[in-house]
Amino acid sequence: MDFPPLTLVKLAILAGLTISSSSSCYSGDLEALRGFAGTLTNGSILLSWPDDKACCFWDGVFCSPDTSNSSRVTLLRLADRGLRGSISALLSNLNELQYLDLSGNALSGGIPPELSSLRRLQHLDLSHNALSGPVTTIAAINTIQSLNLSSNCFNGSLSDLGAKLSNLIHLNISNNYFYGSLGPGICIGSSLLQVIDLSMNSFSSELHEEIFSDCSSSLIELQMGSNSLEGSLPSSIFDLVSLQILSLPFNDFTGYLSEKLSNLLELRRLIISGNGFSGQLPNVLGNLTMLEQLMADSNSLSGELPRSLGDCLNLKI
Repeated sequence: MDFPPLTLVKLAILAGLTISSSSSCYSGDLEALRGFAGTLTNGSILLSWPDDKACCFWDGVFCSPDTSNSSRVTLLRLADRGLRGSISALLSNLNELQYLDLSGNALSGGIPPELSSLRRLQHLDLSHNALSGPVTTIAAINTIQSLNLSSNCFNGSLSDLGAKLSNLIHLNISNNYFYGSLGPGICIGSSLLQVIDLSMNSFSSELHEEIFSDCSSSLIELQMGSNSLEGSLPSSIFDLVSLQILSLPFNDFTGYLSEKLSNLLELRRLIISGNGFSGQLPNVLGNLTMLEQLMADSNSLSGELPRSLGDCLNLKI
Protein backbone atom coordinates (compact mmCIF):
# COMPACT_ATOMS: atom_id res chain seq x y z
CA MET A 1 0.00 0.00 0.00
CA ASP A 2 1.00 3.61 -0.37
CA PHE A 3 0.93 5.61 2.82
CA PRO A 4 -1.87 8.18 2.80
CA PRO A 5 -0.99 11.69 1.65
CA LEU A 6 -0.65 14.38 4.28
CA THR A 7 -0.72 18.13 4.02
CA LEU A 8 2.60 19.85 4.46
CA VAL A 9 1.50 21.35 7.75
CA LYS A 10 0.53 17.89 9.02
CA LEU A 11 3.84 16.54 7.83
CA ALA A 12 5.62 19.21 9.79
CA ILE A 13 3.64 18.37 12.90
CA LEU A 14 4.26 14.65 12.38
CA ALA A 15 7.99 15.21 12.32
CA GLY A 16 7.81 17.56 15.31
CA LEU A 17 8.88 20.50 13.22
CA THR A 18 8.29 24.23 13.34
CA ILE A 19 7.91 26.04 10.03
CA SER A 20 10.48 28.76 10.22
CA SER A 21 9.98 32.35 9.13
CA SER A 22 13.72 32.98 9.04
CA SER A 23 14.87 34.67 5.83
CA SER A 24 17.97 32.49 5.45
CA CYS A 25 18.98 28.92 6.00
CA TYR A 26 22.20 27.33 7.16
CA SER A 27 24.92 27.69 4.53
CA GLY A 28 25.69 23.95 4.51
CA ASP A 29 22.02 23.14 3.88
CA LEU A 30 21.92 25.71 1.09
CA GLU A 31 24.90 24.08 -0.63
CA ALA A 32 23.38 20.62 -0.21
CA LEU A 33 20.11 21.66 -1.84
CA ARG A 34 21.87 23.34 -4.72
CA GLY A 35 24.08 20.28 -5.16
CA PHE A 36 21.02 18.02 -5.20
CA ALA A 37 19.33 20.20 -7.81
CA GLY A 38 22.51 20.14 -9.87
CA THR A 39 22.32 16.36 -10.36
CA LEU A 40 18.82 16.53 -11.83
CA THR A 41 18.29 16.53 -15.57
CA ASN A 42 14.86 18.12 -15.34
CA GLY A 43 14.99 21.85 -14.70
CA SER A 44 11.56 22.17 -13.07
CA ILE A 45 12.81 22.34 -9.49
CA LEU A 46 15.60 24.73 -10.47
CA LEU A 47 13.03 27.06 -11.95
CA SER A 48 11.01 27.07 -8.73
CA TRP A 49 14.06 27.49 -6.48
CA PRO A 50 15.23 31.12 -6.75
CA ASP A 51 18.87 32.09 -6.72
CA ASP A 52 18.92 33.46 -3.19
CA LYS A 53 19.80 32.26 0.31
CA ALA A 54 16.24 32.06 1.65
CA CYS A 55 15.95 28.33 0.97
CA CYS A 56 13.43 27.88 3.80
CA PHE A 57 10.90 29.49 1.46
CA TRP A 58 11.75 27.33 -1.52
CA ASP A 59 9.18 24.92 -2.93
CA GLY A 60 9.05 21.75 -0.83
CA VAL A 61 11.58 22.92 1.76
CA PHE A 62 10.73 23.44 5.43
CA CYS A 63 13.03 24.52 8.22
CA SER A 64 13.22 24.69 11.99
CA PRO A 65 14.90 27.49 13.94
CA ASP A 66 18.50 26.93 14.93
CA THR A 67 20.36 28.43 17.85
CA SER A 68 22.15 30.70 15.38
CA ASN A 69 20.52 33.34 13.20
CA SER A 70 19.95 30.80 10.42
CA SER A 71 17.51 27.88 10.22
CA ARG A 72 18.07 24.19 9.44
CA VAL A 73 16.27 22.19 6.78
CA THR A 74 14.25 19.48 8.53
CA LEU A 75 11.70 18.53 5.88
CA LEU A 76 12.13 18.07 2.13
CA ARG A 77 9.02 17.04 0.20
CA LEU A 78 9.40 16.96 -3.58
CA ALA A 79 6.83 14.33 -4.53
CA ASP A 80 5.41 14.28 -8.07
CA ARG A 81 7.66 17.03 -9.40
CA GLY A 82 8.76 15.19 -12.58
CA LEU A 83 12.34 15.04 -11.33
CA ARG A 84 14.86 13.05 -13.36
CA GLY A 85 18.45 12.16 -12.56
CA SER A 86 20.09 10.63 -9.51
CA ILE A 87 19.88 11.24 -5.77
CA SER A 88 22.87 13.36 -4.82
CA ALA A 89 25.13 12.25 -2.00
CA LEU A 90 25.16 15.90 -0.94
CA LEU A 91 21.75 15.38 0.66
CA SER A 92 23.67 13.71 3.47
CA ASN A 93 24.83 17.18 4.49
CA LEU A 94 21.26 17.96 5.56
CA ASN A 95 22.11 16.44 8.92
CA GLU A 96 19.01 17.82 10.66
CA LEU A 97 16.67 16.31 8.06
CA GLN A 98 13.77 14.38 9.57
CA TYR A 99 11.45 13.93 6.59
CA LEU A 100 12.46 13.14 2.99
CA ASP A 101 9.85 12.48 0.28
CA LEU A 102 11.03 12.11 -3.33
CA SER A 103 8.19 9.82 -4.41
CA GLY A 104 6.43 9.84 -7.76
CA ASN A 105 9.33 11.07 -9.86
CA ALA A 106 11.66 9.44 -12.42
CA LEU A 107 14.81 9.25 -10.31
CA SER A 108 17.27 6.49 -11.20
CA GLY A 109 20.48 4.98 -9.88
CA GLY A 110 21.05 3.79 -6.33
CA ILE A 111 20.75 5.15 -2.80
CA PRO A 112 24.02 6.94 -2.02
CA PRO A 113 25.79 5.28 0.92
CA GLU A 114 26.43 8.73 2.36
CA LEU A 115 22.74 8.99 3.28
CA SER A 116 23.42 6.58 6.15
CA SER A 117 24.67 9.62 8.07
CA LEU A 118 21.15 11.11 8.24
CA ARG A 119 20.77 10.08 11.87
CA ARG A 120 17.67 12.20 12.53
CA LEU A 121 15.64 10.91 9.58
CA GLN A 122 12.22 9.56 10.59
CA HIS A 123 10.36 9.33 7.28
CA LEU A 124 11.83 8.19 3.95
CA ASP A 125 9.63 7.85 0.86
CA LEU A 126 11.36 6.99 -2.41
CA SER A 127 8.40 5.13 -3.90
CA HIS A 128 7.37 5.21 -7.56
CA ASN A 129 10.71 6.00 -9.14
CA ALA A 130 13.20 3.94 -11.18
CA LEU A 131 15.77 3.49 -8.42
CA SER A 132 17.77 0.27 -8.27
CA GLY A 133 20.46 -1.64 -6.42
CA PRO A 134 20.74 -2.76 -2.78
CA VAL A 135 19.23 -0.97 0.21
CA THR A 136 21.91 -1.70 2.80
CA THR A 137 22.49 2.04 3.29
CA ILE A 138 19.14 2.35 5.05
CA ALA A 139 20.03 -0.27 7.65
CA ALA A 140 22.26 2.25 9.40
CA ILE A 141 19.48 4.83 9.86
CA ASN A 142 17.87 3.41 12.99
CA THR A 143 15.73 6.51 13.58
CA ILE A 144 13.42 5.72 10.63
CA GLN A 145 9.77 5.23 11.55
CA SER A 146 8.24 5.13 8.07
CA LEU A 147 10.02 3.56 5.07
CA ASN A 148 8.42 3.38 1.63
CA LEU A 149 10.56 2.01 -1.22
CA SER A 150 7.69 0.57 -3.26
CA SER A 151 7.50 0.51 -7.06
CA ASN A 152 11.19 0.73 -7.89
CA CYS A 153 13.82 -1.75 -9.07
CA PHE A 154 15.56 -2.41 -5.76
CA ASN A 155 16.95 -5.89 -5.16
CA GLY A 156 18.54 -7.99 -2.46
CA SER A 157 17.13 -9.82 0.53
CA LEU A 158 15.08 -8.55 3.43
CA SER A 159 18.12 -9.09 5.66
CA ASP A 160 19.85 -6.24 3.79
CA LEU A 161 17.75 -3.91 5.92
CA GLY A 162 19.44 -5.40 8.96
CA ALA A 163 17.77 -5.95 12.31
CA LYS A 164 18.34 -2.61 14.00
CA LEU A 165 15.47 -0.47 12.69
CA SER A 166 13.98 -0.56 16.16
CA ASN A 167 11.74 2.49 15.62
CA LEU A 168 10.16 1.32 12.37
CA ILE A 169 6.35 1.53 12.23
CA HIS A 170 5.56 1.37 8.51
CA LEU A 171 7.49 -0.78 6.00
CA ASN A 172 6.55 -0.91 2.31
CA ILE A 173 8.99 -2.49 -0.16
CA SER A 174 6.34 -3.83 -2.55
CA ASN A 175 6.75 -4.08 -6.32
CA ASN A 176 10.53 -4.48 -6.45
CA TYR A 177 12.97 -7.33 -7.07
CA PHE A 178 13.67 -8.48 -3.53
CA TYR A 179 14.22 -12.20 -3.17
CA GLY A 180 15.15 -14.99 -0.78
CA SER A 181 13.52 -16.52 2.26
CA LEU A 182 11.67 -14.70 5.01
CA GLY A 183 13.32 -15.78 8.24
CA PRO A 184 12.40 -14.78 11.77
CA GLY A 185 13.67 -11.25 11.13
CA ILE A 186 10.69 -9.99 9.15
CA CYS A 187 9.97 -7.37 11.82
CA ILE A 188 13.43 -5.79 11.26
CA GLY A 189 14.07 -5.70 15.00
CA SER A 190 11.09 -3.44 15.68
CA SER A 191 8.35 -4.23 18.17
CA LEU A 192 6.45 -1.17 16.90
CA LEU A 193 5.75 -2.34 13.35
CA GLN A 194 2.15 -1.79 12.30
CA VAL A 195 2.38 -2.17 8.50
CA ILE A 196 4.42 -4.68 6.47
CA ASP A 197 3.95 -4.74 2.70
CA LEU A 198 6.26 -7.17 0.86
CA SER A 199 3.93 -7.88 -2.05
CA MET A 200 4.99 -8.19 -5.70
CA ASN A 201 8.55 -9.37 -5.12
CA SER A 202 10.30 -12.73 -5.47
CA PHE A 203 10.36 -13.93 -1.87
CA SER A 204 10.24 -17.71 -1.58
CA SER A 205 10.29 -20.64 0.88
CA GLU A 206 8.03 -21.45 3.82
CA LEU A 207 7.27 -18.97 6.59
CA HIS A 208 9.28 -19.50 9.76
CA GLU A 209 7.13 -20.38 12.77
CA GLU A 210 8.51 -17.44 14.78
CA ILE A 211 8.44 -15.00 11.87
CA PHE A 212 6.22 -12.45 13.64
CA SER A 213 7.52 -12.87 17.17
CA ASP A 214 8.99 -9.35 17.41
CA CYS A 215 5.84 -7.51 16.32
CA SER A 216 3.00 -9.88 17.16
CA SER A 217 1.08 -7.36 19.26
CA SER A 218 1.56 -4.29 17.06
CA LEU A 219 0.99 -5.52 13.50
CA ILE A 220 -2.16 -4.13 11.87
CA GLU A 221 -1.54 -4.80 8.18
CA LEU A 222 0.33 -7.68 6.54
CA GLN A 223 0.57 -7.86 2.75
CA MET A 224 2.71 -10.53 1.07
CA GLY A 225 0.83 -11.23 -2.15
CA SER A 226 2.38 -12.09 -5.53
CA ASN A 227 5.52 -13.82 -4.29
CA SER A 228 6.55 -17.49 -4.30
CA LEU A 229 5.88 -18.28 -0.67
CA GLU A 230 4.85 -21.85 0.08
CA GLY A 231 3.83 -24.36 2.72
CA SER A 232 1.22 -24.05 5.45
CA LEU A 233 0.58 -20.84 7.32
CA PRO A 234 2.49 -20.79 10.61
CA SER A 235 0.27 -20.91 13.66
CA SER A 236 1.88 -17.69 14.90
CA ILE A 237 0.07 -15.76 12.17
CA PHE A 238 -3.14 -16.35 14.12
CA ASP A 239 -1.62 -14.70 17.18
CA LEU A 240 -1.56 -11.29 15.47
CA VAL A 241 -4.50 -10.08 17.53
CA SER A 242 -4.41 -6.50 16.21
CA LEU A 243 -4.36 -7.51 12.54
CA GLN A 244 -6.90 -5.75 10.33
CA ILE A 245 -5.59 -6.66 6.85
CA LEU A 246 -4.19 -10.07 5.90
CA SER A 247 -3.42 -10.25 2.18
CA LEU A 248 -1.56 -13.32 0.84
CA PRO A 249 -2.84 -13.82 -2.74
CA PHE A 250 -0.98 -15.47 -5.60
CA ASN A 251 1.57 -17.50 -3.69
CA ASP A 252 1.95 -21.27 -3.28
CA PHE A 253 0.49 -21.69 0.20
CA THR A 254 -1.12 -25.06 0.86
CA GLY A 255 -2.91 -26.94 3.63
CA TYR A 256 -6.06 -26.33 5.61
CA LEU A 257 -7.10 -22.99 7.04
CA SER A 258 -6.91 -23.21 10.80
CA GLU A 259 -9.89 -22.54 13.05
CA LYS A 260 -7.49 -20.21 14.87
CA LEU A 261 -8.61 -17.62 12.32
CA SER A 262 -11.23 -16.82 14.93
CA ASN A 263 -8.47 -15.21 17.02
CA LEU A 264 -8.19 -12.34 14.51
CA LEU A 265 -11.15 -10.42 15.85
CA GLU A 266 -10.02 -7.09 14.36
CA LEU A 267 -9.71 -8.46 10.81
CA ARG A 268 -11.34 -6.34 8.07
CA ARG A 269 -9.82 -7.85 4.93
CA LEU A 270 -8.84 -11.49 4.33
CA ILE A 271 -7.41 -12.13 0.85
CA ILE A 272 -6.01 -15.59 0.10
CA SER A 273 -6.89 -15.99 -3.59
CA GLY A 274 -4.63 -17.85 -5.99
CA ASN A 275 -3.02 -20.35 -3.62
CA GLY A 276 -3.38 -24.08 -2.98
CA PHE A 277 -5.42 -24.07 0.22
CA SER A 278 -7.64 -27.13 0.53
CA GLY A 279 -10.50 -28.40 2.64
CA GLN A 280 -13.36 -26.22 3.79
CA LEU A 281 -13.38 -22.66 4.99
CA PRO A 282 -13.52 -23.01 8.79
CA ASN A 283 -16.91 -22.45 10.34
CA VAL A 284 -15.51 -19.81 12.69
CA LEU A 285 -15.47 -16.93 10.24
CA GLY A 286 -18.63 -15.64 11.85
CA ASN A 287 -16.51 -14.66 14.85
CA LEU A 288 -14.83 -12.08 12.62
CA THR A 289 -17.63 -9.56 12.96
CA MET A 290 -15.46 -6.71 11.62
CA LEU A 291 -14.79 -8.55 8.33
CA GLU A 292 -15.58 -6.44 5.25
CA GLN A 293 -13.81 -8.33 2.44
CA LEU A 294 -13.18 -12.04 1.91
CA MET A 295 -11.45 -13.30 -1.26
CA ALA A 296 -10.62 -17.01 -1.36
CA ASP A 297 -11.12 -17.91 -5.03
CA SER A 298 -8.65 -19.94 -7.14
CA ASN A 299 -7.72 -22.40 -4.40
CA SER A 300 -8.56 -26.07 -3.89
CA LEU A 301 -11.22 -25.39 -1.30
CA SER A 302 -14.26 -27.63 -1.15
CA GLY A 303 -17.66 -27.74 0.46
CA GLU A 304 -20.22 -25.04 1.09
CA LEU A 305 -19.59 -21.61 2.48
CA PRO A 306 -19.78 -21.68 6.28
CA ARG A 307 -23.14 -20.57 7.61
CA SER A 308 -21.40 -18.43 10.20
CA LEU A 309 -20.51 -15.95 7.45
CA GLY A 310 -24.04 -14.67 7.90
CA ASP A 311 -22.89 -13.15 11.18
CA CYS A 312 -20.38 -10.95 9.35
CA LEU A 313 -22.76 -8.06 8.88
CA ASN A 314 -20.08 -5.76 7.43
CA LEU A 315 -19.08 -8.23 4.71
CA LYS A 316 -19.49 -6.80 1.21
CA ILE A 317 -20.25 -9.24 -1.59
